[in-house]
Amino acid sequence: FQVMLCFAILHLATAYFSGDTYNQDSPLWAEFLNAAYFSTSTIATLGYGDYAPTQWLGKLLSMAEVFS
Repeated sequence: FQVMLCFAILHLATAYFSGDTYNQDSPLWAEFLNAAYFSTSTIATLGYGDYAPTQWLGKLLSMAEVFS
C-alpha cells in the first residue's frame, strides 16, 4: 500500500509539472484519485484500460513502478 501511495504521489507530481494530466479541469482531489487508481492498476498488473501517461516522464515512472 505504501509503494502504491508513494507512486501515486509521484504520478500526480509528474502530471502536474509536465502537463500530462489524467483529466483536464479537475479538482486536485479528483486528480489524486485518478493517480491512485492508475498506480493501483499498475501495481496489480491489471493494465491501462482508461488512463495512460503520454509524456516520456510519466512512462518512465510507470516502468520504475513495475520494476519495483
